[in-house]
Amino acid sequence: RMPEQVYVDQVKKQFNDVLADDITISNLCDCGRHKCIHKRMQNQQKGAFPKSDYMSTYQVIKHPKPRSSKRPIVAVRESCPAPMHFSTNQRDHFKNYGNVERVKPITNIAKYEPSNQRMDTLTHYLQEFTPKQINLESSNHHKDSHNLIPTDDIKFDATTSNKEHFQRW
Repeated sequence: RMPEQVYVDQVKKQFNDVLADDITISNLCDCGRHKCIHKRMQNQQKGAFPKSDYMSTYQVIKHPKPRSSKRPIVAVRESCPAPMHFSTNQRDHFKNYGNVERVKPITNIAKYEPSNQRMDTLTHYLQEFTPKQINLESSNHHKDSHNLIPTDDIKFDATTSNKEHFQRW
């Protein structure tokens, strides 16, 4: 059986169990269509919903006050303000430092004395990764001439199909 047919059989069985025999599908929905896309929602919750944790923590204010739109009073600006004078009465502005010499930079006195010992040229890399030893016996096994093909008699043909095709006429 196809899955659609199984589904249709299940729906028919549910309708036969719930509905009377004289009711058609067009009588079930207000739209009057035989293949109705609307699904009837049943109200399963009757009565008030229980309070959630959020609702119990943040309860609604019963009579909230309206928002206040009060703003500070704007002061009237003078049309001709007094001119700015650049004098000050701050004590920090009147310091007289006099002639101050520049501070010399602090430097360490360099006294390098080379050591008389021989320099160690072995780096950490060379200590950890030592070079591999070459096995000379295994590299000489190709020197047998009886395994090689003699190439003295064969001439090399240097003509290619590319050269023959692109010859100048």
